[in-house]
Amino acid sequence: MMARQQVHEELRRVEGELAAGDTVSLDSARARLDQLERWLDDSREDPESGDWHEIASTVATARGHLERVHYRIEAAESAYAAALAHLEKSSLDELLIARRSANLLVYQGLARLAGKDPGDWKKAAERFGESIRLREADPERTETLLWGLSAAWMNRGEALSRSGDAAAWEESIRCQEKARAILADFDLSARADYRSRFALCHLNIAAAKVELTTRHARPDPADALAHYARAAEILRVGAEAGIEESKRVLAVVLTNASRARLLLDANDLAASAAEATEALRWMEGYGADDWEMVNLELTARCTLCLCLHSQGREGETAAEAAAEITNLAEEGLEKLARHLSLGGVPELFDPVAGPLFRFAAEAYAQHMPRFLEEFLLEHLDPERGAAGLERSAACHEAAVETLWAALGHLKRGGFSEIGTEAYERRVEREIEWDRCRVRLAEVRAAYFEI
Repeated sequence: MMARQQVHEELRRVEGELAAGDTVSLDSARARLDQLERWLDDSREDPESGDWHEIASTVATARGHLERVHYRIEAAESAYAAALAHLEKSSLDELLIARRSANLLVYQGLARLAGKDPGDWKKAAERFGESIRLREADPERTETLLWGLSAAWMNRGEALSRSGDAAAWEESIRCQEKARAILADFDLSARADYRSRFALCHLNIAAAKVELTTRHARPDPADALAHYARAAEILRVGAEAGIEESKRVLAVVLTNASRARLLLDANDLAASAAEATEALRWMEGYGADDWEMVNLELTARCTLCLCLHSQGREGETAAEAAAEITNLAEEGLEKLARHLSLGGVPELFDPVAGPLFRFAAEAYAQHMPRFLEEFLLEHLDPERGAAGLERSAACHEAAVETLWAALGHLKRGGFSEIGTEAYERRVEREIEWDRCRVRLAEVRAAYFEI
């Protein structure tokens, strides 16, 4: 039989293992929780166990966290519900029960927020709303309580926004503004996460306004861009002071602002390009295993390529833009290849890796055609050194479509130049590209079901 002190020591170990998050740690956490739950069953009537329901609530909370890490939504919610039920039966005072219940309701909401069904998001919004009501009824307006209240408002806004409905987006904005008002009195210089959360309120409001403008014809693009600018202003202070969290979140804000500007103000390509360029500057030095930063960098590079592609340059400046596009794309694809070599999943990146690959392929086809085959095979043919992108369906699709378009353009020349050096070069290139097309088909046959 474990002593009460041992139980708390085990729970601290579980907390550390959940924070570590690797497979070995999570398996160990599960084994510890299994043991703790057996102890709870055995000690229910033991007066030496102290407040049994309080301990049972803590163990159930930890079980909920473990299930949530594995995206087992129903199991997580059930565990948190058990923790709430035990809290109600504990000997803790009512105010402490209410505060802990408010936390558990947020955990339930976060579990539901991870779901893919609109019903899950609706339940998440309800849980966050219940947490808000408990916190707003708290007589002590401490910074800890206000911090939790701001999170609940932000999470409720996130849950509402998932539906895509105009009214839900507007209510989501109201939630973010509630959180922003709470955080306005915090000393942002005291902690990096204060600054980040305050900026994220502006980022979330901006994103909602973009959706309302682009999907629901609500004419307010300038206000959306102003919120992006305010979020960047808040974070830039911390980033310039060398705070890593501020750098990371600033990169997110600038990348999103750059993409939003292309949707809302397509004539201001220079501003969009400047935001994407600054975003890349702030995301330097992250590890190759950080998939979120890899994805963010690919997104910023893709936006920059789109800006260059959309500027409509001609002659020498068009060739310079094409060279810049290929450099931007290839540097990003190399970062992605390093991530994939560590076991990354290409499907996660296809929505942005495909367009980035296409920008480079089309730039080569139009301005540097002699390098097109080399680019395609080096990135997609394992026998030529490809390191992961051969498994990317989106990159293969971009390659095939670019090749077919390029071959079609060559064939439009017909036989008018037959016998000339230009005609012979065109024939050689057609053979080269057709050979590349056949090789890529063989690679796809090896990696994909056709």
